[in-house]
Amino acid sequence: MAPTKELVSQIFVEANKIGKYHDLSISVLTGGKSYSEEMHILEYSNFVIATPGRLIYHLENSVTFDYNNLKMFIMDEVDMILELGFYNDLIRILDNINKIKKQTLFFSATLNENKINNLIKLSTNDNKTEIIELSYQNKKVITPKLLTQNYIFIEYEDKFNYFYSFICSHLKNKIIVFFATIKAVRFF
Repeated sequence: MAPTKELVSQIFVEANKIGKYHDLSISVLTGGKSYSEEMHILEYSNFVIATPGRLIYHLENSVTFDYNNLKMFIMDEVDMILELGFYNDLIRILDNINKIKKQTLFFSATLNENKINNLIKLSTNDNKTEIIELSYQNKKVITPKLLTQNYIFIEYEDKFNYFYSFICSHLKNKIIVFFATIKAVRFF
């Protein structure tokens, strides 16, 4: 969920870049389409990106929107969601989906501790919460303008050769590489 139609559209573009390599059916709920058209799309969706108002409508009214299999609920720009006055909508959404065992993720650039604790209380039924905060000794950290991020999909048997050649061709750059397992880290 994201606070604005524009942000939902941006997320949709990025999700499609990754989703084309997976069996994903991505739907967008932001208005502009009829409710019945969206209900039909939801019947076949396994990845939904929505604004708060449209999400509430479908949670409460769409018989084709079976969210009982929800595995993950992600809210982007939570600070903006609250600033734009969607607090009551957020409570309604969480009331609908809190019965389901799922992972809930909040992303925000600026939230104070009280707001974070209130959101945690609203969205969880247990005490298994983890807050990951990025800061640098309370100094404002700005993302470097020259930072680039890349990804590539490669056949399994070609991974080592691609990885080695990439590292060799970028010896003077700072690189962060993520692996799925400790075993893969040790191997590479």
